[in-house]
Amino acid sequence: MTKVDFLRLLETTLERDEGSLQGDEDLEAIDWDSLAVVTFLAMADDTFGVQLSAKAINACKTLPQLTALLGDHIQG
Repeated sequence: MTKVDFLRLLETTLERDEGSLQGDEDLEAIDWDSLAVVTFLAMADDTFGVQLSAKAINACKTLPQLTALLGDHIQG
């Protein structure tokens, strides 16, 4: 999946407006909370078959760090 496609998926998952994520945001700036963590965990598993820990997600402070958890599943 391309990075742009991933950002659109994440916007949908987090119920944000399309085009609202650019990919370089601090998670704090996008109102990242415990519900977002759980939603991201489910999306990563359902979409990519990647099982992440809440601890790994909570260690992320930026969207690029979060994206990096998905490794080769995100291109570009």
